[in-house]
Amino acid sequence: MKLQNLKKKLISLDEINEKLKKHLDFEIYHASENQFFVELKPIEEYTKDSIVFLNNKKFIQYLNPQTPPKAVVTNKEIFLSIKESYPKTVFFVSKNVDVFRALFLQHFFDYELWDVKEEHYVHPSAEIHPSVELPQKIYVGPNVVIGENVKLGENVYLGANVVIEAGVQIGDNTILFPNVYVGWGCIIGKNCRIHPGTVIGSEGFGFAQDEQFRHYRIPQLGIVEIEDDVVIGANCCIDRATYDKTIIRKGVITDNLIHVAHNCDIGENSILVAQVGIAGSSKLGKRVICSGQVGIADHVQIPDDTILLGRTAVLSDIPESGIYLGYPAIPSAKFHRIQLHLQKLEEYAKEIKALKKRMEELEKKHQ
Repeated sequence: MKLQNLKKKLISLDEINEKLKKHLDFEIYHASENQFFVELKPIEEYTKDSIVFLNNKKFIQYLNPQTPPKAVVTNKEIFLSIKESYPKTVFFVSKNVDVFRALFLQHFFDYELWDVKEEHYVHPSAEIHPSVELPQKIYVGPNVVIGENVKLGENVYLGANVVIEAGVQIGDNTILFPNVYVGWGCIIGKNCRIHPGTVIGSEGFGFAQDEQFRHYRIPQLGIVEIEDDVVIGANCCIDRATYDKTIIRKGVITDNLIHVAHNCDIGENSILVAQVGIAGSSKLGKRVICSGQVGIADHVQIPDDTILLGRTAVLSDIPESGIYLGYPAIPSAKFHRIQLHLQKLEEYAKEIKALKKRMEELEKKHQ
């Protein structure tokens, strides 16, 4: 495996068109050559060889016509305002600069996990059950353990110390980074990325107690199913269901340190930011955003397109989509009104005390 240069590369306009036009529309201006080197730098530190991603007018201040960058990716409005000052700069003009940047970096600068010359690589220390048929293209790193009847798709990457228990299914182009554990029977779809230290299919937290408060483990007999195009951050825990499935649906992305308990259903394209905890049997709709340290109680329903702001505690069903905040969760507008009143509590208390005194004086006059 070789470490490639991730900071400067030769790119061609033909290749950019081929790779990116499939996903979004953009126009190219001031292009005098098809191939040129570009360098990745923050806009504050760009050089004459840099490609600059400019999605906000406030960052124009960092550009200098005396030292024009090699290329700029921006929107139509910004392009029209600066194009005359940069006649030799190649402009890529797109409605969505962030998506252009994501796709551009993926196709031209992303770190390749293994050399294409080693399309089928299995480290000698890997333990693979005889029932497993490895695909034509796969990477199996040091100390990987693959259990009985595991099914692996093409172009799967298994980093060092990955453990895959019996009956697991993993789809094409999925990456399991080092130290990922996948419990028996679980299913992971295509094009997924599971980052280091994450546990898929740990036993759900199910116990019964007797009169002496002794604990009796309730075996969790279901699985975890992760659909296609999901990204799971580092050191996350997704518990297997009691009987059926814990489901992470297509396009979900999670940050690090996320816990999803047994029987949960996380809707398509939802986002779980750092330290979110979701208790058992809760269901999130599509495109739900849980900001940092959001906590969701068990058996809660959250509708599509709901945003939960940082440290919100959801203790019961949310009736309609919106932005929620607080403990317990309430609409954010209401939360902010309450906060304004809380800041005036001392003032209110003084006014109430004064009114009470005045009422007492008036009552005495009328006796």
